[in-house]
Amino acid sequence: MKMGLTRTILSIVLASAAASGVAADWPQWRGPNGNGTSSETGLVATWNPTTLENVVFRIPHVGRSTPAVFDGRVCASGRADGRYETVGCWSAKDGSKLWERRFVVHNTTIPFSRVGWASVSGDPETGYLYHQNGDGQLVAFDRAGKTVWQVRLGEEMGRSSGYGGRTHSPLIDGNSLIVSIVGASWGEQAPLRQRYASLDKRTGKVEWVSTPSAAAVEDFNNQANAIVGVIGGERLIIGGGADGWIYAIRARTGELAWNYRFSPRSLNAPVTIRDGIVYANQGDEPLEGGFMGQVIAIDGSLKGDLTNTGRKWNSDGITAAFAAPLMDGNRMYVTDNSGNLHALDANTGKRLYETNLGTIGRGSPVLADGKIFATEVNGNVHILKPLADKFETLSHVALKMPEGRHVEVWGSAAPAYGRLYLLTENYLYCLGDKKAPFKGPAVGAPSTVMPWPKEVAGPEGPLASVALYPAETSVAPGEKLSFEVRGFDAQGRRVKAPAAAFSLAGLVGAVDANGVFIAQASPALQAGKVVAKAGAFEASARVRVFGALPWSEDFEGGKVPGHWVGAG
Repeated sequence: MKMGLTRTILSIVLASAAASGVAADWPQWRGPNGNGTSSETGLVATWNPTTLENVVFRIPHVGRSTPAVFDGRVCASGRADGRYETVGCWSAKDGSKLWERRFVVHNTTIPFSRVGWASVSGDPETGYLYHQNGDGQLVAFDRAGKTVWQVRLGEEMGRSSGYGGRTHSPLIDGNSLIVSIVGASWGEQAPLRQRYASLDKRTGKVEWVSTPSAAAVEDFNNQANAIVGVIGGERLIIGGGADGWIYAIRARTGELAWNYRFSPRSLNAPVTIRDGIVYANQGDEPLEGGFMGQVIAIDGSLKGDLTNTGRKWNSDGITAAFAAPLMDGNRMYVTDNSGNLHALDANTGKRLYETNLGTIGRGSPVLADGKIFATEVNGNVHILKPLADKFETLSHVALKMPEGRHVEVWGSAAPAYGRLYLLTENYLYCLGDKKAPFKGPAVGAPSTVMPWPKEVAGPEGPLASVALYPAETSVAPGEKLSFEVRGFDAQGRRVKAPAAAFSLAGLVGAVDANGVFIAQASPALQAGKVVAKAGAFEASARVRVFGALPWSEDFEGGKVPGHWVGAG
């Protein structure tokens, strides 16, 4: 299927949804399509926080992220009482509180004003809500707010909290949950690098860990959330790294498809994909030229290092380090660091026109109902109509705290159910026509199925790679652990797994013909791999074994124990 046809089909689906009045969720921070756009219609063009004109409800809640709206709920992260990071859900219809969880902030150098940076991600299929805390605690909540599973990424994978608070939002892709990790793990993953991990969204078990970064990372302050797209039939996870590279990773296996060196410093702006082209922006000095900031278009269908071959165009001097680019047909919108919203020709990069939103641009703009919803850190919320030669301002609200200073707004608006949901420093707002009926479902009733990007339909290809699942885990001595061999074709699609022979590398224990591993009681602490070999293909899974306390180390070997996290 050609990419143009794919886009046409998607446009027809979105148009049909809008025409039929079907309400769309906004389950992840860039929306149901992962690109900041929604099929919602009937959204308000004006509102007033003082008279409460078109304010359906507002909930006292302190946050700096983008809400997730799905199965009748609006959910958000935040902070409270000087020591807690919070996650909560409310009825998307009337704002009634459903539940809230609090987590003590510890094991981090993040200032409290920056706690709760990552947006929550909702899964309409399971009803689960996912959140990554500032110190790396990744939690899956059920509809009642109870913990389904949790992973401490710091202790288990060496994730660093950074110092500025920039925390990645979990990315749901089909049955997987993708998280970004900057840190030092154990074994061959001990060097400090940018990594991505895929977990089973239902269980939290690790599907793969990918280390696309070949160089050491100096700046941990990375916020370039990854997105998923299908380019040339391949399902890819694409994101910017803390080392200044953009990485495209095969979503099913974690293998590197291509990379592009964009900056000598950490990237903080997510990319956007349209018709196989990857659009990106940054605010630092690029690799070439004596200027700050650059917007580029990359041919995402290529392979390998695309630094010198993949760029289709570049627009220099736009310092847009944080906000994701937004596509609108042949126009592209970019918010720069100084709060200016630029319109560019998406095919050439030519600057068309711009408008000023304020002084600090951080939140990514959103497009729905023919309107652009844009925020600025110093309390400015804009509703704009993009025209051929300018932005028409429909509404401009400057939010103020009771003491007179501006309200901080860091996230984006979330259009869903005919309304807008917006999280600020003091309130979670729901904006809409108070007289209009609520378009969404009852709380807990799944409303829509996520339109995950679809691979090209067709027969499965021959086996191209194998993997072991779970890819990384910890067990106690004597505990049984079953491994599954998974097969993939060249497009990354699951194919029938081959028969494999299992063995151990560096582990003391036994593994049988079915891939069931049992660790021996001694040594009490050990680390190694379970290996599966199937003809010319081989895969391994990393295992650490921890016996009961007390533990002791004499360091007589002159090396840090191989199972230690963060010691590399």
